[in-house]
Amino acid sequence: MRLIYKNGVDPYKKEKANHNKEVKHILPIVREMIERSANPKRTALLAASLGNVIDLGTQEHINTGEVKDFLEHAAFERNDSEELLSRVQSAKTLVYVVDNAGEVLLDGLCAEFLAVPETIFVAKEAPILNDVTVSEMIELGFPAGQVLSTGTNDLGINWQTLNPEAREAMRTADVVIAKGHANFESFIDGPQEAFLLLKIKCEVVAKIIREDCGSLVCMYYEPGK
Repeated sequence: MRLIYKNGVDPYKKEKANHNKEVKHILPIVREMIERSANPKRTALLAASLGNVIDLGTQEHINTGEVKDFLEHAAFERNDSEELLSRVQSAKTLVYVVDNAGEVLLDGLCAEFLAVPETIFVAKEAPILNDVTVSEMIELGFPAGQVLSTGTNDLGINWQTLNPEAREAMRTADVVIAKGHANFESFIDGPQEAFLLLKIKCEVVAKIIREDCGSLVCMYYEPGK
């Protein structure tokens, strides 16, 4: 799916800016809780899922108590995180396919704690819904050399039109992480091995993963398996 906004105007621009502001407010708390946890890398993965759990845009500030409770008690119902963290230990390259504004700051924090020497983020070329774009990530402080474009503003990944540079980065990476529902739907029948991070929000995806709606997922996908 691809949308072309009239006159190039992004109708979600203000909403995305608010989401970024909300998440910036809680980043110091999230960072502290990750650092103090028994397994910082695993907690960082859960923190990346936080943006799918809290309701961005429904309140002036995110409830910090809600954040702390989540990071202390949350767990992946579909849990391939041990395999992911095992691969991260020896990985030299990570490609992280991001999803929405706001939570992309948590993705950046997660990648920081995973500490793979070379990390590349993949984001949309142009606006669609509340997905974060390459230019927005750079504005948020992500190094331009670490952000690649999908080449379009298709929801998820369109393997036929995907920017060849991003495709090659995924193909050669030691680890690929893809975030969110739309990316899950793109990857699950696609050609690329990946770890898929999401919160199940519909019955169709729940049936595929064999977990309940609302479940947190860290799922390993291997093409042809």
